[in-house]
Amino acid sequence: MLELDLTDKIVIITGAGKGTGEVVCKEFAKAGAHIILVSRTQTELDKVAADVRALGREALPIAADVTDATQVDSVVKQTMDKFGRIDILINVAGGIIHMKNTNEVTAEEWNETVNLNLTAPFICSQAVSKVMIEQGAGSIINISSFAAQAGYHMSPHYGAGKAGLNSLTQSLADAWARHNVNVNGIAPGLISTEAMKSYGILPLETREDGSPVPLAMLPSSPERIAALAIFLCLDASGHISGQTITMGHRAKLRS
Repeated sequence: MLELDLTDKIVIITGAGKGTGEVVCKEFAKAGAHIILVSRTQTELDKVAADVRALGREALPIAADVTDATQVDSVVKQTMDKFGRIDILINVAGGIIHMKNTNEVTAEEWNETVNLNLTAPFICSQAVSKVMIEQGAGSIINISSFAAQAGYHMSPHYGAGKAGLNSLTQSLADAWARHNVNVNGIAPGLISTEAMKSYGILPLETREDGSPVPLAMLPSSPERIAALAIFLCLDASGHISGQTITMGHRAKLRS
C-alpha cells in the first residue's frame, strides 16, 4: 500500500514569507511535514514559522537570497545540521519584479527577473540534489506560470524566465531520474492570493443569476497549488517526473 501523507518529511520552501509560499508552508505542515522556510525577510518568516509550529510541526526560518549560491549552500547546511536529510524542495520564490513595456525593460531589470525566476530555482535544486542523490530519493517542485506559454508585452523577462524554468524542469528530471529524484513543475495562471483579492480585479465566483462559475474558469487558489504539489511529492506519483502541469489558466481579469 502506498503512503498518502508526508508525515515527518523534511521540506525546504522558498518564497515562504507571504503569498503562495506562506500557504504552501501551512498546507505541507498540515500534511505532516517539517518546514524550512526561506525568503529574504526574517520577520515575515518568523510569523509563518509560528503558524507551522501551531500545527504541530517543526519550523526552521532562514533569511536568505536564493539567487546567491553561497547563501543557498548555507540553507542546505543548516537544514542538514538540524534534520539530517532533505526530502522535498518547493521553489516558490519568483515573480514580476518590473512590469514594463517590452521596449522599456533594461538589461539590468531583465537579468534581475531572470535570476529570480530561473537561476534561483537552478541554484536551489542543484544544492539540494547533492543530498537527495546520496539519499537515493527526493522530490523537487518548481512553481512556474502560464506566462511561460502566453507572452505578455508588459513582462517579457518574466515569461522568458518561466519558459526557461519549464525546460529546466525537464532537464533536471532527466539528470536525476537514475537517483530516484523526481522534478516537476506547476504553472498557474492567476493566483487568488490575498494581495490579488485586494485589487478587486479577480473574476467573480458566481454568475449574475447566483450560479457558481466552474472551477476551471477561476484563478487557482494557493491551497489548490499546494494540494497539487503535495500529490507530486507522494509515493503514489513517483512515476511522474519532468512534467509541468498548468492549472487555472482560463481565468481572466475582471475589468
